[in-house]
Amino acid sequence: MGLLEEAQSLLRPGNALKRAGLLHNRALYLAALNRFDSAEQTLLEFEEALAGIENKGLERLLFSLRARVAVGRGQLGEAEVALKANRKSYLDAKLYYNSALSTLDLAELLLDQGRLSEVQSLAQETLAVFERQQVPAEAARAIALFTRAALAERLTVALLSRLRRGLGGPG
Repeated sequence: MGLLEEAQSLLRPGNALKRAGLLHNRALYLAALNRFDSAEQTLLEFEEALAGIENKGLERLLFSLRARVAVGRGQLGEAEVALKANRKSYLDAKLYYNSALSTLDLAELLLDQGRLSEVQSLAQETLAVFERQQVPAEAARAIALFTRAALAERLTVALLSRLRRGLGGPG
C-alpha cells in the first residue's frame, strides 16, 4: 500500500473535507508523475468526494486538476473548458495571483495549438481587468509582459513558464 493510500485509510469516514483534500493531492501527484490514467480515476473519486461539500476553493482546485489531467491525456478541448472555468472562478473571487497563473496556463494551451490571436485577446482582456482592480504588482507586471509579448507575436512557451515561476507557480 502506498503512502497516500495508507493515509487515506486512516481518515475517519465522517471527515469528507480531509478526504477530498487527500484525493486532490493524490491525483495531482499522479499527474505530475505522468500517470494520467490513475490520476483520472482519482480525479473521479475527488469529484465524488466533493458532492455535498460547499467549498469554492476545492471547486477551483477541481477545475485546475481536470485541466492538468485532460492535457496529459491529450484531451485539449476538455482542458480548455476547465482552464477557462478555473480562470473565471479566480477572477470572480478576486484571487489575482491565481487568476494570472491560470491565464498563463490557458495561454500556453492556446499557443501550443497555434491560436495566437486568441492568446492576444486573452492577454488584452486580462490586462484590462488587472488595470481596473488593485492587483498585486508582481501579478500585474507578469500580465503586462505577457500582453506585450503576445501582441508583438513574440510569446513563447518558455516565457510563459518563466512568468509562471516568477509568480510562484510551477514552471
